[in-house]
Amino acid sequence: MRCLIKDYPFDNHLQLLNLNLNGPFNHLQPIVKHMMRHRTGHIVGITSASAKLPTAYRSSCACSKNAFVGLLDSLRTELKPFNINVSNIMPGYVKTPLPYNAMSSEVGKKFGSGDTNIENGMEPEAFSDECVKAIFNKETECQISKDWFAMPFAFTLKAVLPDAGALFLRLNAKNQKKAIEKKPK
Repeated sequence: MRCLIKDYPFDNHLQLLNLNLNGPFNHLQPIVKHMMRHRTGHIVGITSASAKLPTAYRSSCACSKNAFVGLLDSLRTELKPFNINVSNIMPGYVKTPLPYNAMSSEVGKKFGSGDTNIENGMEPEAFSDECVKAIFNKETECQISKDWFAMPFAFTLKAVLPDAGALFLRLNAKNQKKAIEKKPK
């Protein structure tokens, strides 16, 4: 999603919810049954920093990722008595073709343009290395970002001083708006 919510088709919103929440839910049900029967396992959800630090022009994405975080948090509580760990890996910006493939304000159309934050993000290989470490260490929640300080600081700032966190997100929104404005027509 790369537009204002007023311009975003509800069908695209439902598609994003199906991808980011309903898909994992449907996959987890049979896996959880198996793990509970064997009384062991480790569920790893790759969510997004946007679940807790939502950026402008991505409300459906933030909504769906936040709901997935809620699912993982709930599972962690439900499954601990069965010796099943649940990890939530929240990547920051990672260099991927994501902005080119993001849904636009038109049903079925891709955004088709780059995003400075993602273009300057973490290399996928570096993200993978950090992700494997977090899984191996059975971390409950792990934020992985190129900038080891900014993202954890922003998470803490938003939790402790919500108004200051909102200011941080508004400043980041300027970069998002630039990406939308430079999108080829």
